[in-house]
Amino acid sequence: MMKRSIALLSGCLMLLLTACGASTPIPSGAEPAPLSPSPKDQGVRYQAELEEVSGESREGDILLLSYRYEVPVLRAYGEDGAELPEAELPERAKSALTTFNENFSYWRDGQDAQEVESWAREDYASMKDILPIWTEGRGYSTEFTSELYETEGFVSVRGMYYSFTGGAHPNTMYAAWNFDLESGSFVEPGFLAADAQAFQDAVAEEIIRQADAAAETEGVEPGQYYWEEYRDIAAKWADYAVNFDGEGMTVTFAPYEIACYAAGTQEFRLDRDFLGQYLSAEGLRLLGYEE
Repeated sequence: MMKRSIALLSGCLMLLLTACGASTPIPSGAEPAPLSPSPKDQGVRYQAELEEVSGESREGDILLLSYRYEVPVLRAYGEDGAELPEAELPERAKSALTTFNENFSYWRDGQDAQEVESWAREDYASMKDILPIWTEGRGYSTEFTSELYETEGFVSVRGMYYSFTGGAHPNTMYAAWNFDLESGSFVEPGFLAADAQAFQDAVAEEIIRQADAAAETEGVEPGQYYWEEYRDIAAKWADYAVNFDGEGMTVTFAPYEIACYAAGTQEFRLDRDFLGQYLSAEGLRLLGYEE
């Protein structure tokens, strides 16, 4: 079972860093934002949405696996609001949709569920009378949830992957993807900066400042609340989950990445005022921060 957990985490981590059931739109209490044309594709309007993929697997009456994924999907619409068929899409728009959507196919197409189900069946067959996860009828579970922020030229996705495979506690990982609709490609945070190195250094310094303040609040030294090398980890913040929204940028470290599991998820927020010192005019425009 431990090998299964390690394999699951390793496989998902690779997918998160490179950053079945029927797919149905997730209901929303608010009307979607008006579609806006991408500046480089007049007549084509993009919108990122979330679709739910969920289901379960059983061995007789025994629940082996339950899963639920909120999968980001990018679609293209015409000026009349109707979704454009692939045959009518300009080549750049077609390429952008393919690049974005294929990135999340691991969850949308059920590959994650199939892999975890195979491990669950193997573990159940060998340990069904021993492990509490089987004797108590809980089964394995996996979940992928997403948050979207979209402007007319940019989409930022924050994803959280949760899994429980019978260990001492569940496992949680975070990832983020930032997509430039105008180039049709995923980009690093530094892409939005006037000076990528100055931005990298300034964010690292701010994360360390916030980390030191959090440790002081807890009444301990930073090297006790976080890993001893937390400053080196903070310096590589762009390698972790970095997403944007209307208020600024968030850098998220999952349990174990910058601190022990008991410390939980560590989030560092950088507001628009801070970002405005370092982002380029193009970066501000893409994020909708021009005002």
